Amino acid sequence: MPTKSDVAVIGGGVIGCAVAYYLTKQGARVTVIERAAVGGGASAANTGAIALATKKPGAALDLAMASQRLYPGLARELGMDIEYVVDGNLIVAESETEAAYLDELAAAQRAAGVPVETVSAARCRELSPLLEGRTLGGMYCATDAQANPFKVTQAFARAAQNAGAEILANTTVDAIDTAGGDIQLTHTGDVA
Repeated sequence: MPTKSDVAVIGGGVIGCAVAYYLTKQGARVTVIERAAVGGGASAANTGAIALATKKPGAALDLAMASQRLYPGLARELGMDIEYVVDGNLIVAESETEAAYLDELAAAQRAAGVPVETVSAARCRELSPLLEGRTLGGMYCATDAQANPFKVTQAFARAAQNAGAEILANTTVDAIDTAGGDIQLTHTGDVA
């Protein structure tokens, strides 16, 4: 464990590693403490979608829009291929109830600035040729994208380390001692 860090990040998933990267770039001394392998928790279970189509207006949509602005240059910035691709997102309606819901959702999303469109059943099949079964129509967002979540996490971790962050994998946090509201000491134990 380093003797002094400005910031201790507990959790070495994509968020923890990204926080470490950006803080280290700003000059902070950062230590990431991860109880298992970097990216082995929730970051290993996400889909890697960078999608606007289903985000509710507000904070979730604002963050998704920020992600769509960030990702096109992220591989270059981090120095690693993250398998980023803009491939669009199609949501299919198989019933009248689903079709009505998608029409309402598309209208709300367009009002919030999301470039979605309602599409016919024929257009759904053009966009997804392997589509089978009843299809009444759908909602399509051409700007929705995908990245490899494993590679994104590893890219942020490597870039954070290259910028000066220390990453302690297979290390648990047993206790955090505070004095006057400041963290004085972080006790860690190695995972057996």
